[in-house]
Amino acid sequence: MATPLTPDHLLSALKAEGVKVVEHPGWRTHERDAATGKPFGPVHGVMIHHTAALNAENVVYNGRSDLPGPLAHLYIDKQGVAHLLSAGRANHAGGGDKRVLDAVIAETYPLPAPTKHEGSSGAADGNDAFYGFECENLGDGEDHWPAVQMDAIRRAAAAICRAHDWSEKSVIGHKEWSDWKVDPKGFTMTSLRDSIGERLDHAANWTKSSTTTTTTSGASMPTGGPFLLALARTGDQGLSPSTWSDVYWDTEYTDEGSVYSGSGATFGNTGYYNGEVYVRLGSMEVGKEFQVRIVEVDSSGTEVQTFPISEGIGTSGSSFHSHGIAGKLPAGHKLKVQVNQFGTANAISETIEVKIMWTLL
Repeated sequence: MATPLTPDHLLSALKAEGVKVVEHPGWRTHERDAATGKPFGPVHGVMIHHTAALNAENVVYNGRSDLPGPLAHLYIDKQGVAHLLSAGRANHAGGGDKRVLDAVIAETYPLPAPTKHEGSSGAADGNDAFYGFECENLGDGEDHWPAVQMDAIRRAAAAICRAHDWSEKSVIGHKEWSDWKVDPKGFTMTSLRDSIGERLDHAANWTKSSTTTTTTSGASMPTGGPFLLALARTGDQGLSPSTWSDVYWDTEYTDEGSVYSGSGATFGNTGYYNGEVYVRLGSMEVGKEFQVRIVEVDSSGTEVQTFPISEGIGTSGSSFHSHGIAGKLPAGHKLKVQVNQFGTANAISETIEVKIMWTLL
């Protein structure tokens, strides 16, 4: 049993654990029952969810027509950034099995299989008792969980456990709380708890040592990072019909690790990368297809490899699409983003962003 962390304490605990944090405007006073005065707490643990959607931060903050926000305390995106949405009571857990709550409080395992859910007779209210993390993933069991995102989840959970003097056994998945739920999908809670426990065995500022790769010549290649790269095309760029068009960047939000040279279409540095490209097109004809792909170029600018294409369909208003990107870039090579649209007239790239976590070799 514990009193919930104050906004300042929550923020400082996350930062001390090495979590990359973004504060959503208004998060300090944003809570489910501010008007009625229903308290949050006492708190007993952390609950992990998947969003079942991409780019859902605003939905998690504001809620849905059938469920008022906030829907979690943290929204952890695929770039490993934790967006602070609330320090108060949030609509994330709903009803669940009190036997599970009792086991979490006592930190006894294995947990009993839940037999309760929202609306069940005798169900406990998890919104009172748990911090909630909504983690960006489609939840289909196939959508990739980037290493940087998993690192952010374990760091954020460890930060809260450390602040309350809990062990990793105070961290559970939604599916361990309610027999109606399946989240999170794509990793096991046992493996996540093990990695959180490993963090808690060290100081908050601990980072697991990078491994080294030994080449055939015996030379080691130390790694650095991960580093965040965030670029955007915020100005309009015309996209001709049935033509692959390079995206030219005009805004640089973040460039940790120096993987962008400034201006132009290409970016990158020798190393491993994992992230997303977000495309918002205006003036697309409704029902017409558009495509996004990543292209690798060598030091002379020659295209040497194109990666799998993802597709979107024009809708009324802006057409939005996200595209995953992951791989390893050889020395001297760079990447660029291309868009191809199949309307009969030019479309306008209203906003295109690329957010990638990079590990340099």
